[in-house]
Amino acid sequence: GINILDNSLQNPMSQQASAEMEWILTNNLTARASYLHNFGSRILLGRSLGADFNPLAGGLDRVANLASSGKTKYDALNLSVEKRLVGRWHLLANYTLSKSFNYANGDQLPFFMGMVDPNNPRLEYGPSSFDRRHRFSMSGQYEFTFDIHAAAVWTMATGTPMDILLPDA
Repeated sequence: GINILDNSLQNPMSQQASAEMEWILTNNLTARASYLHNFGSRILLGRSLGADFNPLAGGLDRVANLASSGKTKYDALNLSVEKRLVGRWHLLANYTLSKSFNYANGDQLPFFMGMVDPNNPRLEYGPSSFDRRHRFSMSGQYEFTFDIHAAAVWTMATGTPMDILLPDA
């Protein structure tokens, strides 16, 4: 398509805050709790302006205005437990509860997908396409002699949100 850079285009900005606490429960058992907040503003967002003749495409092509008007928000609570077992075993369990919102206008290619209403980008604000509310992972490791390690990881997570609109709305 034909992309026009908005006159008020600015660099994206991100603000992040985090806090973590760790407890040593026994000499080989550790627990952690952490919180992460991330807010992004001035994210590149494409607003469709219609179509015009594009000589390179040989016909009509979509015209999009690329502006710094998108926002993104991510919050996560992470809980983990780490245990060193007798001998050479090591276990780690991790759970994350998170929520991610943004202007779901194509996420990676903000000028690829059109908005439902280019004059009201707030309608696009909702769960991110990569939002996973719950995620649990567990890993184990065994240390052999001669500094050789064998490890396994098991992960499960909730699915990502589904967009009920097709690109043509």
